[in-house]
Amino acid sequence: MAKPAGKCAFCGGPRLTKGHIWPDSFGKIIPSDARYHEQKIDGFVTFESDIPGPPKWERVGTGPLQKRRPRNTCAKCNTGWMSKIEEAALPAIKPLLVGERTFLDLSSQQKLASVLTLISMRVELIAYGMRSIP
Repeated sequence: MAKPAGKCAFCGGPRLTKGHIWPDSFGKIIPSDARYHEQKIDGFVTFESDIPGPPKWERVGTGPLQKRRPRNTCAKCNTGWMSKIEEAALPAIKPLLVGERTFLDLSSQQKLASVLTLISMRVELIAYGMRSIP
């Protein structure tokens, strides 16, 4: 029996593609040869919460995390607005990734915030447990 078709986590559309969590163009700037990656959910560290959170969870996966490509984004989102966010942020993030001094004007800060938010949402989509981003 075939697995039912999934829906895009962002727009609900069909035709899911494998989308990079960490943009491929960023990985070309700082490549990784890691043989494994770890994902952990381990409760709150900085304070005692009255709100129940996700249970403790750990996973070790093969290869570097930056090469993870879950199938949860449709082709339209992946090659459309997501690619535009990543491309726009590349000039602002490149000097930061290689440790160069740089000036981030308001536009660069907004582009950087947008791509880091997108990466955070993608990471959360593959995380086990309670999601905080609806």
